[in-house]
Amino acid sequence: MSSHEQEIAGAVKVLALSAAQFLRCDPAKSHAVAIAAKGRFVVDEPRVWWLGFRRPHETHAYGDLQDWERRLVATIPPGTTRCWLIVESDGDSYPVYDVEVDVVAGVIKECSFFEYYLVDPEFNWIVSDTDHNQLIFVRLAS
Repeated sequence: MSSHEQEIAGAVKVLALSAAQFLRCDPAKSHAVAIAAKGRFVVDEPRVWWLGFRRPHETHAYGDLQDWERRLVATIPPGTTRCWLIVESDGDSYPVYDVEVDVVAGVIKECSFFEYYLVDPEFNWIVSDTDHNQLIFVRLAS
């Protein structure tokens, strides 16, 4: 388990979230979700996915933690209740979580910074948080 996964597990415990709210997917499901998301939103083989996002996309710079949370919540399409949280990885294995949208920011805030992707369960949109204090949003036609 990576340090990011350990921090996420700790945050879920501290926040007393149920599996219905925040569930780590098994390796087979994680692999399937990551492959589907990458195939839908990423062109070529960039070092990190967001460098190869399909265009057009929106970029939203943020400042402090409050600004990040406000912009993240505003970026996720209204009415969205669940999404996939995909943790960026240096390897071929991407940890994936099935999460309720209203708890994901709380978990991320409990952790040290890491790059991640929030993905619509139908793979119509993706949000990335980069190490440049930017949220990148891509919406593709269904």
